[in-house]
Amino acid sequence: MPAAVRSCPLLVGQAFNAVVAQPPDTAALGLIAVLIVLSQIVRAVLQLGRNFSSEIIGQRIERDARDELYTSLIGKSMSFHDRQSIGDIMARATNGRARSQSADETPVSTWSWARQHFCSSR
Repeated sequence: MPAAVRSCPLLVGQAFNAVVAQPPDTAALGLIAVLIVLSQIVRAVLQLGRNFSSEIIGQRIERDARDELYTSLIGKSMSFHDRQSIGDIMARATNGRARSQSADETPVSTWSWARQHFCSSR
């Protein structure tokens, strides 16, 4: 658990103690409020970086899987292409692309699916 997440409940507890103290410690309360805001800004920036890097990695995996698929298709014999219809190949590739962008699928599983369906020798 990141420090920004763990620090928020601690800071809220300290803010509560500052409010119930006699007399209320408004200086400490102001400092704690600033620290809470800063910790959540840091948390938001880190989450943005995590999500951005995850998207970049997913797109690179998808690109590499597509390149491997195309390389495999180019390397197939003419008899393979005579047996397989172009529409069937395009439908499978499109289905793989759609699966990679769905929320419950990852590009890694799509890469495995495409490798299983296209890269095996037939």
